Amino acid sequence: MPAEEVGAPHDGRIFHNQDRSRDVNKGLIDVLKWRLSSRGRVDWPNWAENAHIPSLLSALASCDIAVTGINHATDLIQFSGFNVLTDPVFSKRVSPVS
Repeated sequence: MPAEEVGAPHDGRIFHNQDRSRDVNKGLIDVLKWRLSSRGRVDWPNWAENAHIPSLLSALASCDIAVTGINHATDLIQFSGFNVLTDPVFSKRVSPVS
């Protein structure tokens, strides 16, 4: 993608952040009016059913590996004979300070 294109985030070598503030003519008062208004707001549901059922393999050949995404950072990795569930949180809280 040529770097001369308007709004091109990648010049062929590195990515660039786009400055969206030039396109928006809204200020703090506009944001507060939007947040405090109830127009079009829908209450958050207490429960949302997840209809997706992943197709997990019951058995793998000795050279097969299957990876199933659980959420944004957790995966189920299946090998022949054992499963590994990854979880990047190794503490009781998610915080840079324990």
